[in-house]
Amino acid sequence: YSGPVGLFRGPPNLQEKTRLRSTMDESRQRMIDEFRSISNMAEEEAIVAMLEMHNWDLDSAVNAFLAGNFDAPPETPDLARVDEMATETDVLADDGDDSADEDPAAETQRRELARQAPNEGLGALIGRVLASWAWPLDWLTNADKEPADARAAARLLRAKLGLEYAGELPNGFDGAFHGAADLASGDGKFLLVYLHSDHHEDTPAFVQGVLQNEHMRTFINSNLVLWSASCHHAEGASFEERFKVTTYPFLALLLCHPGRRAGTVSSNSLGSSSSGGGSRTGRQSVSAEVVGRMEGRGVLTPEPVMNWLTSTMLSFQNHLDDMRRQREQTQRDTELRAEQERNFQEALEADQRRQREAAEAREREEEAARLEAQRQAEREEEERRALEEAKAALCRKRDAIGEEPPAGPGVTRLRFQFPNGQKVTRRFQQDETVGSVKTFLEVHCADNDFALQTLGISSSHPKRDYDNDSETLVECGLHPQAALFVRDLDA
Repeated sequence: YSGPVGLFRGPPNLQEKTRLRSTMDESRQRMIDEFRSISNMAEEEAIVAMLEMHNWDLDSAVNAFLAGNFDAPPETPDLARVDEMATETDVLADDGDDSADEDPAAETQRRELARQAPNEGLGALIGRVLASWAWPLDWLTNADKEPADARAAARLLRAKLGLEYAGELPNGFDGAFHGAADLASGDGKFLLVYLHSDHHEDTPAFVQGVLQNEHMRTFINSNLVLWSASCHHAEGASFEERFKVTTYPFLALLLCHPGRRAGTVSSNSLGSSSSGGGSRTGRQSVSAEVVGRMEGRGVLTPEPVMNWLTSTMLSFQNHLDDMRRQREQTQRDTELRAEQERNFQEALEADQRRQREAAEAREREEEAARLEAQRQAEREEEERRALEEAKAALCRKRDAIGEEPPAGPGVTRLRFQFPNGQKVTRRFQQDETVGSVKTFLEVHCADNDFALQTLGISSSHPKRDYDNDSETLVECGLHPQAALFVRDLDA
């Protein structure tokens, strides 16, 4: 299969479709199936033509389809290829069933379309043929045909806006309202509802001036969950009635409450179930409260919309924080109940097994007691050895510091203040090190039951920590006398 030949013959018969499928490799067939699932196109030859226009680049073909662009990427028309396609059309016509001969006028029209291809462009030619077949692309341009579900309606609206207005739109939730409310409640954000009217004269100015404004897009994407609906479809029309909408464009800011059901459905309280439609699993029911609305010509520029959004969100931020805390508490309560249920089931099962496993349980208890006693003995032995080692280390330190030297020209006098306020004064030789001073302090703390396992010394004037244990008192500036603070490094 070398080109969109079937487009010039109308719907292919079973023999032709079988022959076409046999010539396609597995990867191309997967692309055809994927494109069909996205576009809802039934005619395989139209799908092949769309993919061939984009060199079998599935992403490029899908993007072009959603944007309503059926023109091939710019290139010089291949006149020889057009002649070849016309020839292949004749061959396929000759190979067809003689009992299904077509009207000569239809044959003439297809040949005329083939000759016009170099002038019109392949995309325009495909558009004319698809329009004549009325394949399912009409759902993109006919707003009165309601899609089968809310997700399809949301995608339809975004596709229509993409077709009618050039520019980037804010991220929106593709699904039913209850799914958007569930998402906003779960993420702790406000829900912004936009009701769209295809026929209102101010709609183009709002879409291009507000929704496609860069700062507005950034603000919405960062702080809000956006849900859009067309007033021409069931769910949008329902909200039009609930909100008592009088004009367009229309915006409403909603605060979504988790874990409770709304009573009366009104313009200020909108009930929402969390099940289905793209909502997150495991969510409780959600109700939405309208905290602000704008409509009409007041929303045609981004400044008043931004001011309204920021002021309203600021006014109700405390409610959003309360709901976030409530959601977290509800989650903790749910986890606690689940844990209690698990504990109950475990206790019940243990009680049922107790009689027949009594002997085994006693053996396990005895073994556990034996092991615990063994571990306790090992811990006590380790503690005893550690205590003996500490005492031995303390004796070595006490021997290392020796006696306090008498006052003299080569003696340094140091005064220490401990964290508990106690002050101690002692003399050291000027060539003793900072490490020797710390050894004295460790011995002093051990002798006086000070809970200082790791200590450090510092001075306030000048402010300095003495961490180099190899420095002498002269080298670190503590001779002939100094006042030091003893710090607990483990505190």
